[in-house]
Amino acid sequence: MNIRELLERARVRSGLNSKRQVAIEVGIAASIMTQYERGVFIPTDEILCDFCALAEVDPKRWLLWARMQREQGKARQHWEEIAAMYVKETGPQAA
Repeated sequence: MNIRELLERARVRSGLNSKRQVAIEVGIAASIMTQYERGVFIPTDEILCDFCALAEVDPKRWLLWARMQREQGKARQHWEEIAAMYVKETGPQAA
């Protein structure tokens, strides 16, 4: 699952009618939501947890994903390895 799919799932599962309503629900501007969808910005961990709650998914994989996106170089490689170990332990489901 990618971030765009998570945001859409949050909209559908929460019963909100628009992306704008999802943005309001988590306390951000609709324009920021668009930037998240486009991959321009990575949501903060708190906002990401809010999206996961609306989408009814466990936030652990999304928190790993966000951490990997924020890192560069050797640190990113190590976070990718941690994520791979987590997926191996918990199974390949996306959410």
